[in-house]
Amino acid sequence: MKNRIKMGLIVCLAIVLITASVATVAAKNDSPSHDGLGGQNEKDNMMQEQWANWTTAPNTTELQQMIQERKKELEQDNLGREISLMNAYRHQNNVTIAIHAFLLMRGKCGYFGQNITTIAQEFNNSVNKTVWDEDRITARSAFMRFITGGDDYAANEIQNETAKREIWLQELNQTIQQCNWDPQVKAILQGQLQNMEQEHNRLNDLAIRERVDKGIFGWIWKR
Repeated sequence: MKNRIKMGLIVCLAIVLITASVATVAAKNDSPSHDGLGGQNEKDNMMQEQWANWTTAPNTTELQQMIQERKKELEQDNLGREISLMNAYRHQNNVTIAIHAFLLMRGKCGYFGQNITTIAQEFNNSVNKTVWDEDRITARSAFMRFITGGDDYAANEIQNETAKREIWLQELNQTIQQCNWDPQVKAILQGQLQNMEQEHNRLNDLAIRERVDKGIFGWIWKR
């Protein structure tokens, strides 16, 4: 009887290990893309090319209006997506909106304007990665989470991106201080930067919680 119990436990453990291994390999082989991400990325790149040629910038009232218009556009684009992906975009669109505001004002920032364009492109690519990774985490089945814990691959990818974003956020903060913008414009952009920092912290916390979640058997191979 005891031998049967031991054999049953060994079989169960073997199944769990095989399942976890397959899931890990699949995660690493998956391309970081998702339905809807490619179109969003293409749209953002086209907008960046347009902004890169601007030599003027809106006034304070126009800036606030354009921020609201961009917010409505993103909300409209988000309709019809799967729930998990919709939620990821809902959070991370705060970064896209903030970058939009900075790009609108790059024309009045002289030499530092080009740096804004570069950082915007980096953030745009980063958001398209972390949206996919957050969707993986949110859509993870309850069974897999119970047995093997969180998605380490997605969590690691998010933390890799947030580490890079921390540097870009520091550069944007310096840009606000260095550019000769109107004080009201600086206040608006400072508020947008705070939104980006809040989203940065939320993503980092999400990744940490995901890595800590080891399920029943995840402790065997997770550090």
